[in-house]
Amino acid sequence: MVRKLAAILIIFIPSLGKATVDVELYQALLTVRYPFTVMFIATHPGDEDSDGLAYFRMKYGAKTVLVVLTRGEGGENVSGSELDSELGILKMKELNRAAARLDTVLFSVGVPDFGPCKSAEEAFLHWDKTEVLRRLVYVIRLYCPEVVITTHRRDDKDGQHRATRMLIEQAIDMASDKMSFREQIGSGVGVWQVRRMFERLPVGAMEFDVEFDSYATEPVRGKKYAELAFQSQLEHRSQGSRPELPKTFERMIRYSLVKKVAGDRFRRWYRIDQRFDRPAVYDTVLPMVFADEDAMAVGLLPRAELSARLKRAINYVRDYRRRQGREDSYARILEAKLVDALKAALGFRFSAACSSSSLVQGQAFSVDFKLRQDDIADVGLLDLRVLYPEDWQISEPKLPKQINRGEEVVLRYSFKILPHARTVFAKRDLLEPQISAEAVLTLDGLDEPLRLTATLDVDVEPAVRLKVATKKLLFNLDDRLRVVVPIKVEVVNLSSSVVQGRLKVASELIDLFPSGVSLQIQPGKSNAVIFSATAKSIYEGVSAPVSIMLVSAAGQLLAEEVLTCTIARLTVPNVRVGYLAISEGSSLQAALELLGIKAVALNPDELGWSLAYFDTVILDSHVYLAYPKLKEMTSRLQDFMRAGGTLLVFRQRPEDWNEGYAPYRIRLGWAYVGDEASPVEFLIPEHPVLNAPNKISEVDFAGWVQERGLFFADSWSEAYSAILSMKDGEGEALKGGLLVASYGRGRYIYTSLSLHRQLRIGNAGAYRLLCNLVARP
Repeated sequence: MVRKLAAILIIFIPSLGKATVDVELYQALLTVRYPFTVMFIATHPGDEDSDGLAYFRMKYGAKTVLVVLTRGEGGENVSGSELDSELGILKMKELNRAAARLDTVLFSVGVPDFGPCKSAEEAFLHWDKTEVLRRLVYVIRLYCPEVVITTHRRDDKDGQHRATRMLIEQAIDMASDKMSFREQIGSGVGVWQVRRMFERLPVGAMEFDVEFDSYATEPVRGKKYAELAFQSQLEHRSQGSRPELPKTFERMIRYSLVKKVAGDRFRRWYRIDQRFDRPAVYDTVLPMVFADEDAMAVGLLPRAELSARLKRAINYVRDYRRRQGREDSYARILEAKLVDALKAALGFRFSAACSSSSLVQGQAFSVDFKLRQDDIADVGLLDLRVLYPEDWQISEPKLPKQINRGEEVVLRYSFKILPHARTVFAKRDLLEPQISAEAVLTLDGLDEPLRLTATLDVDVEPAVRLKVATKKLLFNLDDRLRVVVPIKVEVVNLSSSVVQGRLKVASELIDLFPSGVSLQIQPGKSNAVIFSATAKSIYEGVSAPVSIMLVSAAGQLLAEEVLTCTIARLTVPNVRVGYLAISEGSSLQAALELLGIKAVALNPDELGWSLAYFDTVILDSHVYLAYPKLKEMTSRLQDFMRAGGTLLVFRQRPEDWNEGYAPYRIRLGWAYVGDEASPVEFLIPEHPVLNAPNKISEVDFAGWVQERGLFFADSWSEAYSAILSMKDGEGEALKGGLLVASYGRGRYIYTSLSLHRQLRIGNAGAYRLLCNLVARP
């Protein structure tokens, strides 16, 4: 009776409960009580249903699994200069942190994100449909979800989203078919029938089947489920700020049922799991752990009593699985839940810490595995099994036979990374930890060993790194300019031994002096070499890779860096440019340096008083999001244009910019042209931005990558001249990609074109167009 009263006080007086109820233990016990798994499937990092993940995990204790198809490498980056594979790594690390906040299992399918598209058919030109289905079927069979939820609808405007939605429905059917991907069946993985599939509806939808209030408060953490979801969304820093939660009394999250098994008696406006029968094994196990108490009350039991209950339950489930004579997915999952609860009850902590914050090929280092438990019982240590990459070596310490009550044991393992081990960019799976360990423990009262796991994810860098000032080389064949281009290469030795080799540059497009340089670099030191490169005029209009290599005397490749070389004939205006970008190393900054334009990086706090020096000011993509103070500088930027300056604004997101920051009205929309080879029509062929100082033609739009542009303007003032028109296939022609207007003695230019991607790859046409955009009117 006293115990029940304590539980009631905790429920009605949360401040008392917070001091006594361990959050980890409470969540583990809540998970034991709830037998079902909810899987969320999304296309890109950031597409996940954070509200649903927070609610079903922390309200009911459902095991939640987040499956994401792509790594997001084809998306936008509003916080830095990373693009392509670098952006994919960044976004997956962000997603991993977001999932950890929601105590959710994360699984990456690993298909390519190729940028925006408008149809599922286009997505399947880039994706191997059969392979994606194979992986989706496997993850469904592996985690056995009763319910699958997605944020993607059949009429989604994004083609990748629509393709994902189609694949989810097919994978659900195939997962329960023993003839589909038969090679997967076995070793604990069998056919699995998902009972229901839901799609999340827009906030405020009136036609729905299930809803919950995300503004309800989680009892132990003391926060709204929407707040917990919002905190996880903040981890997606590369995708920009998130709108604040609205200040209302409720926020209803609603779902529509789109798929169910035959004979399902689902009724609208009930829970997603209504009418699900609890698995038989739970009927015996739950009374062993909870009697007639809830997770809150059981979490307050003396730890010795609670651990004894959990041990009995674990022993029963293990014996039940042996007696079944066949794989029982519910029993397998329940055993894992009970073990997690026992670990939390005993206060087990198993962690790994690396001796070095940065690792390189050939390096020796150590990892400390720490095993700790609260003062509950003596524990025997049978084994500590460590998994690590095959191109590493390990030296193991002698293991103690026992861990005493309240003791922390530190086991130091020595590793050696072989000289040609995989680096971070070569990892097969971005979610795959480099080091994982399993401690096998014996515990009184437990029939079989207890297993603890710890992981450590480290990034291995090359032992020798070549650093160049730019990844692009632009050779301008304009006769008025010097055509000798310096290529500065810094060779950095990160290893612990002397590096000897010959540095050389290989390309048929350019002549170099010197042809090669012999180097000897001490450990931790670097040498810089400058090559003078001259383009061969016969290759005008050609773009090709340039390989910079450090080769040993025996011919072994020690390090390599590949640049993009573009040979073009263009006229660079003699202007002074100030630019505001969201980070160092942007494509715009590198392009201005390659062109030899006098350019200065601006501070948003200085805009206004220092602009008179410049002929042109450029506001790079997403700066209105990154620098809120910029919105207060509108009048100063207009004064700059009145005095004769050019203000060039690269694309912004509609929600960051549709508040009147242009001198005349422009309203941005969500329309885009995803076909990078879409024909471009010149609406005003005689306009200066198409003619001075370079003549722009259709050739300058050849060789673009990923897309033509995003966030095209859908309406604008008559003061603007629309310069270009383009479209996807038979879709509507978009004319809001390049708008130019006179303002005072200067001019204003807004462009939604994806110039940053084209400048990054050294596209000559993009460089010509940039020259024209920054030139004086």
